[in-house]
Amino acid sequence: MSFLPRPLLAVFAAVVLAGAIVFDASVRVAFSTNPSYTGPIVAGSSYAPDGREVAFWTDWRERPEIWAVSAVDGGLRPIADGLDPAWSPAGSWIAFASTAAGGSNIWLVRPDGSDLTQLTPSTAGRTNDIRPVWSPDGKQIAFSSYRDGTGGCWVIDVNGTGLRRATANSPRGWCGSNFSPDGRKIVLSELNCSKVGPGKLCQGSHLVIMNADGTGLRQLTTEGFSDANPSWGPRGILFDSNRLGQGIKMIQPDGTGLQVIPNTVASIKPMWAPDGDKFAFFHDFGIHEFNFLNSSIRPLVEIKGFLTPIDIMPGVPSKTISLKETGRIRVAILPAPAGRRPLPAFDPVSHLSRTFLTFGRTGDERSLDSCSVEGANVVCQFKTALAGFQPGDTRGILRARKVNRTPDGKEFSVPVEGRGTLQVAP
Repeated sequence: MSFLPRPLLAVFAAVVLAGAIVFDASVRVAFSTNPSYTGPIVAGSSYAPDGREVAFWTDWRERPEIWAVSAVDGGLRPIADGLDPAWSPAGSWIAFASTAAGGSNIWLVRPDGSDLTQLTPSTAGRTNDIRPVWSPDGKQIAFSSYRDGTGGCWVIDVNGTGLRRATANSPRGWCGSNFSPDGRKIVLSELNCSKVGPGKLCQGSHLVIMNADGTGLRQLTTEGFSDANPSWGPRGILFDSNRLGQGIKMIQPDGTGLQVIPNTVASIKPMWAPDGDKFAFFHDFGIHEFNFLNSSIRPLVEIKGFLTPIDIMPGVPSKTISLKETGRIRVAILPAPAGRRPLPAFDPVSHLSRTFLTFGRTGDERSLDSCSVEGANVVCQFKTALAGFQPGDTRGILRARKVNRTPDGKEFSVPVEGRGTLQVAP
């Protein structure tokens, strides 16, 4: 499958609607509200039907990829190259967006990464098919597209037939759809657009509901705000919005009961869990989960740097760390080739910043003791007592900064992150 250089990720993750570019919310946060951010993107989320894994996409290996994180122990595994994953109701497929056929199309892949299948047909122009969502019966997929020259919500049968536009051609743009739990209706975000001379000006968005066949369109939220990324569940419709402050909101399908979800300020892209008691959302560097039963929030995955190779306890085959007997944990930071962006090759001896090194259970633990050069590697020792490990842990995370220089001598740094396996004993 094809890869995109990072400067084009924002273009790929956007839908051109009615003369405006509407960025995927996570890309908007990474590139607009924090223009100095140079780390990887972590975006989108979709639960497996049993709730034990959550699919998301990230470019931490310097290309957009679909990954799954375990909601049980936080383990990560790659699935395919692409963006916008959506797990099927039966769990047998994941729909996602990919540029493997040229323009962006919707593809299907098995959760184990096999049976890659292009679902939406390619066109002579740029299709911009993105953000697929499944109908509850697993027979249809709705997605956003610009394939007929005007932004809209489209629907296709999972066997590749029945491609049709679900929204009437409109001077406004449509994006970010989601089916109702019974599959009879679709909620989506409509741009607030007005005609300006020969073109159109689109500012903000609101939510609308329509029947699955495109009839019965009605407005759900008022204009004047940016309401986006709706997810319809048994408790109501979640969405992110700047009304009542930027964060996650919930509203009932009849337009009543608007409420602010606590502790989700500056959070976006909510997605209901199968049990209807939780939802995943994007915040800062990763995917988090809100639990309605106790209003608690926990991180599912946080990725704060581009992947770089490390070796925990080099020369120790078992990688076993005893919390009582291992006073220091040795971690070798290894050289890495140039990235696909391309980023310069990483020579830890000359590029590694020794002033920012953390390692431990979450990767943010300030446990550094000392570092030394061993051949082409930098080997650092971290204090076990400060690394936060617990008996039974099986991975350690190192975070650092890679310092490079431009041809004119100016320095710039990029966050890097290494993950390695280990066995933590009492």
